[in-house]
Amino acid sequence: MLVEAVAALQRGDMTTYAMRDREFYETIARQSGNAALIDALARCVLQIQLCGTITSASREFAERTAHGYDDIIQAFKARDTPRAAFLVRGLVGHAQEAVLSGFPKEAMDQ
Repeated sequence: MLVEAVAALQRGDMTTYAMRDREFYETIARQSGNAALIDALARCVLQIQLCGTITSASREFAERTAHGYDDIIQAFKARDTPRAAFLVRGLVGHAQEAVLSGFPKEAMDQ
């Protein structure tokens, strides 16, 4: 999925990039076997898609995110769950900052 995401990014195909990126995180949740995580992800799917649409509009953001994939995959392969969780939280936090930066400062102050 991530190889396809990066290839799409390199072609400028942001729609495919966003789809594969989302599938990556959905797969992590499913393979975790954590019912609470899977349920939470399912309840938040619309918000996640909206955030993905906003952040994927920025090629720069998408490229920085794609660079973090290799480290996440290596952490999973090494079964280093704390590191994988740390790296995923970092990417999610980065996405949150990107989404919030798109709103006018006045809206954020309210």
